[in-house]
Amino acid sequence: LDLVKQGPSRSHSKIEDDVFRTFASDEDFRTLVRQEQLTRVLNVTCTRTNSLTGEGVVYVQGMNAICGVLLLELNELDAVAV
Repeated sequence: LDLVKQGPSRSHSKIEDDVFRTFASDEDFRTLVRQEQLTRVLNVTCTRTNSLTGEGVVYVQGMNAICGVLLLELNELDAVAV
């Protein structure tokens, strides 16, 4: 939760540009996983990775799809832990 409080990651604009495309044609997915969830988990993942490694890990295309599948099966906290 502390990482969420830190606010958006350095990659936030890239994340927002991509999140709305995540399984956009899958109505079931859109019902089960909200864009806000994807955005939060991806921002926290980028922030957490940067704080753990000290390196400039940034969002790359495709992370949204991986995160989307995780959020179909896990809650946000568990998805971040993976």
